[in-house]
Amino acid sequence: MRLDLTGLSHWGNGGSFCEYMYGIDQPLADLIKPEVRNRLVLFGASYQGGGDLSFSDDTMGRIPYDTIFEEGHAISNCFFFVTGSIYGALETQQQGLLSLLGR
Repeated sequence: MRLDLTGLSHWGNGGSFCEYMYGIDQPLADLIKPEVRNRLVLFGASYQGGGDLSFSDDTMGRIPYDTIFEEGHAISNCFFFVTGSIYGALETQQQGLLSLLGR
């Protein structure tokens, strides 16, 4: 992960979440904004219809700071990176990590 003047660049296995994921009450101003996210984001993964997740080796991206704070918590957003004993392509690692986490 790299921070610069305008945003955050990321690559590899990881993702983001904010404290809304823990079920704390969201301020009214955030409740009425559809762009505020209340979820865990895993880089390279996307939600498909029917509840399926799709994984990809494309985990590289860039998120401008304004997007982070408009779609997440205004003060605190967490980014994480995961590594372990699962080897192979990033897609294979993501599926293994998610299995270990219980999903």
